[in-house]
Amino acid sequence: SLLIFCGDRVDPAIYNRDLNELLPMALGELIGNGDPDGPRESISDKALDHPAIAKFRGIKGLNLSQLQSFRRFKFMPKKLAAGEKEDDTVRTVLSYENGDPAAVEKKLGEGRIIVFGTSADKSWNNWPGKTQYMPLINFVALDLINPSYLQRNKFVGDRFVIQIKRADLGAARREGIRLTDPSGEAANLEINIEQSVAESAPLKKAGIYTAIIPGESKRLLHFAVNRHIEESDLSPIEERDILSMIPRDANDTPGPTALFKGVVQADFSLVRDDLKAADEAFSSKGGSKEFWRWLATAVLILVLVESILAKRFGNFNR
Repeated sequence: SLLIFCGDRVDPAIYNRDLNELLPMALGELIGNGDPDGPRESISDKALDHPAIAKFRGIKGLNLSQLQSFRRFKFMPKKLAAGEKEDDTVRTVLSYENGDPAAVEKKLGEGRIIVFGTSADKSWNNWPGKTQYMPLINFVALDLINPSYLQRNKFVGDRFVIQIKRADLGAARREGIRLTDPSGEAANLEINIEQSVAESAPLKKAGIYTAIIPGESKRLLHFAVNRHIEESDLSPIEERDILSMIPRDANDTPGPTALFKGVVQADFSLVRDDLKAADEAFSSKGGSKEFWRWLATAVLILVLVESILAKRFGNFNR
């Protein structure tokens, strides 16, 4: 894998000619006059689709918009020869707020190349002086040097992606790649032969997963899937979402835990004893009761009595 930063000693003509096979996109004109006190372009903290950059979603207080550039190369699509197809592995890693790519990536053989259009030091940007810079470089470098199957920490809703060795593609097609979830249910990963990649459906349960990789050296891979720990979404629940949680079987009378089961069944399931305990907890008459009305009534009575006593025994001549 290769990570490239541009700077004032880069000749775009030479790069586009001699490094054409390496560059994801061609280097175009220079944007910005290089004045640190002049106009700046901020990195977008909304375009966080790349796996390396997506990690910033879970880190509060590290907005990428604090990273600003005052000089950069503009990335341009490569000129294709007659009959040549566009490289479908090229993708944007990082973008500016106006939509221009700040960093681009492509696959080459078994490796990947990421190119930043600005410098790695303060000569063209303010990045090294910001707290976001170190995590950014760390995430990008780790994403480059680690195959996707070594990124073992996932969240519910993510997909598990694994790069398959070319020598193991035949065995993977014949036997399939089995992924077992925490409850013991197994499913085959979808295999993309052209890109030598296998991908799972969205992961629905939290816990430990196991993938069986066939081939010359059959191996097991384990990874963990966690629940998101961000604050709850306070937006109102749509009526159709509520209805989808209610049992549709006419013989099944919805109890207090019917909604509860509908909410959590995608992540974990309740056994019979748990459901019984939940029903008892919801229907228990000995649970907590509201007593604020009694306290409010007592306070009003005390205020009334105090007023009567003050009028009866108070000294009104003063």
